[in-house]
Amino acid sequence: MTSKLMTMGFLPCLLTACAIENNQTHPSGFEDRHHQRGKISIPLTATSSSGATYRLVLPALQLMGADEVHDLHLQGESEIDLSLNAGEWVMEMSDDWSLERLVGEEFVPVAAELTSDNPQLVDIYAGETTLAIISFQVVEEHSEEAEEAEEVEFQQGDLALQIEIEDDADASEAAECSIETSGLYQASPGELLHIEWNMKGNVSEEVYVAVFSEWGESYYLTAITENDGHTGWTLPADLDPSLEYHVYIEDAEASERRTTCWSYTPLVVTPPKEEGCSVEFAADAYQAIPGESINIEWMMTGNISEQVYLSVSSEGGQNYYLSTIVENTGSFEWILPEDLDPDLSYNIYVEDAEADDRRTTCWRYQGLEVVIP
Repeated sequence: MTSKLMTMGFLPCLLTACAIENNQTHPSGFEDRHHQRGKISIPLTATSSSGATYRLVLPALQLMGADEVHDLHLQGESEIDLSLNAGEWVMEMSDDWSLERLVGEEFVPVAAELTSDNPQLVDIYAGETTLAIISFQVVEEHSEEAEEAEEVEFQQGDLALQIEIEDDADASEAAECSIETSGLYQASPGELLHIEWNMKGNVSEEVYVAVFSEWGESYYLTAITENDGHTGWTLPADLDPSLEYHVYIEDAEASERRTTCWSYTPLVVTPPKEEGCSVEFAADAYQAIPGESINIEWMMTGNISEQVYLSVSSEGGQNYYLSTIVENTGSFEWILPEDLDPDLSYNIYVEDAEADDRRTTCWRYQGLEVVIP
């Protein structure tokens, strides 16, 4: 038994779309591709130079774009033509695929293992051809006469499916590359994220690094950098934790994306942790006479607010005599109403506030004794 590396290259998208003017803002260096259209064509059969014909049985394929999803049911189909928006797409094969070889007048299943990413990210550009490669490791009987690797290129109009069969596994692996990344990134807005990767095979001198949300709807990082296995990026302070983010790595050369191997990793953006605060009254207890003034004093530490909410109430909040938001100066002078009933129980309350609104991060109660001279 001999392992052969079969690479089925789907060349989707010779795109003939034209741009439509709009006022959308995109990251520097990127075209507005949202309203452009392109085409992806996926021939599913090809004939090798020796005359052997292979067929990929792909019952279902899902294409996920920024604002649309296509579920394609391909049972019995040999070719699919579909108009797509230019932009980033995720292509995912169903698990029930199989690979077959034509023997006589019948296609016979061939034992194979999928070795490329599934799902994989595909960039669709207007006016360009994009190469998406699906690779299989094929194990089949190999005769001594078949000493040379079979190579075949299948052309169909402006689109191409390339199938390469190599007997020399080492040579085949040297022409390809793969990227390994961590399983998940997690960081908060404003935090430095350490992005790491490991490229094997045909290692490029540079890599393209991107961070986007909602499968390419918005980009926050797009850069080509040295392929040294790591880079740092500080998350913008205004990132929305409710969105879905990904970190994308792709091989690059001479400041151009090479699109030979790539990997994308989920990024979970967590809400920033707010620093707590505490507040204390300067006096252990307050005592005052109706009609006279008292100086309410407090001290706040930690995440100090610009304002505070002050109140004076009786009977656990049944009646309020003071309720206001003031500057957080540490003191406030208040004149007691002359009709306060000394038989009631009173409390002074202070709480942090911001932009004329109660923040309710820290607060403190203090008793007030109303006395009659």
